[in-house]
Amino acid sequence: MAGGKEEGVGEILKTNSFFTVKDKDTGKDAEKFVMDIKHLTTPKWIASTYGRMKKAYQEAYPDEALPFEEGK
Repeated sequence: MAGGKEEGVGEILKTNSFFTVKDKDTGKDAEKFVMDIKHLTTPKWIASTYGRMKKAYQEAYPDEALPFEEGK
């Protein structure tokens, strides 16, 4: 999906591993991202990121990807 470019892998991971948290100082929502796969730390986060990556792969390679089922 990154076209063989290592810097593209980080961008794909960042795009698909976001989560929203409340900023403690402002009380506003702030998006956070995983910059390295070793920081995926909870089963919920891993499942969420996996689902997004699976969906992104299917969109990028519709003829090669296995069918995507939301929530699996």
